Amino acid sequence: MLENIYICRHGYRANWLDPTIVTSATGMYHDLPLAERGLIQAEHLGKYLSNPPGDLPKPELLFCSPFYRLRAWGPGMVLLRNPCTGLHARPSDASELRQYFLDMRLDETYTSTFYPSRRGESMTELKDRCDTFVEAFVKRVEAEHPDVKTVLILAHAATVIALGRALVGDDEHDVQTPTASVSLYRRKRSVAQGASALGAWDHVINGQTSHLPAGAEVNWSFSEVIFQPNGEVVTDSGDQLPFTPDDLLPEGLADGMSQYLTATA
Repeated sequence: MLENIYICRHGYRANWLDPTIVTSATGMYHDLPLAERGLIQAEHLGKYLSNPPGDLPKPELLFCSPFYRLRAWGPGMVLLRNPCTGLHARPSDASELRQYFLDMRLDETYTSTFYPSRRGESMTELKDRCDTFVEAFVKRVEAEHPDVKTVLILAHAATVIALGRALVGDDEHDVQTPTASVSLYRRKRSVAQGASALGAWDHVINGQTSHLPAGAEVNWSFSEVIFQPNGEVVTDSGDQLPFTPDDLLPEGLADGMSQYLTATA
């Protein structure tokens, strides 16, 4: 039974230091690399999680956003934007990303649990996606890896917050998200395997950065989201390239994942 979920944010992005950087080795829109300081953060995070202090558990499986700055560490990027004139990037699967990370152990057969909309997401859509993902992901891990007790998710700031709130069952819960920070969620003892994963976890470590020489940096929160007068999130133009309806697919729960939403005790 899954007992512990680490959630960590990516490191310091290169374009925060040099705004002229607009992509990575993949050449994809908004697929930004880490800065050198972000790579250093990643190294310290890796060492911390490889040998956690005290009685903290060691991650047995790592699940990573497929964007380049997350793969440089070792589910999809959230873009809080309205429908756009183009589409937001969707990274390739692990088998195609292998060419950029030859020294990394990747499960090239793994497929995503949930695909975000390529048109972007509103705040409500982000919450709904993360709630659905948490329900399906926890049960999927328990079905596919029944002996695993501790996993690690590497993600982006907004997703880190939304996932944490889904796990504790509180839409206002304070989740700290400095770059390369560590949060740990532990399953409540009263929650049995197969029960709903929403609200089933205690937040025992919140955005910890003691493993980083520079401490907490770029602690993003939803208060930094800029809204339009109608309450919607600021529109983004996406890649501004033409697209067909097929380019929007897949979207939502991946094929076969809905079984985990009904796999209750």
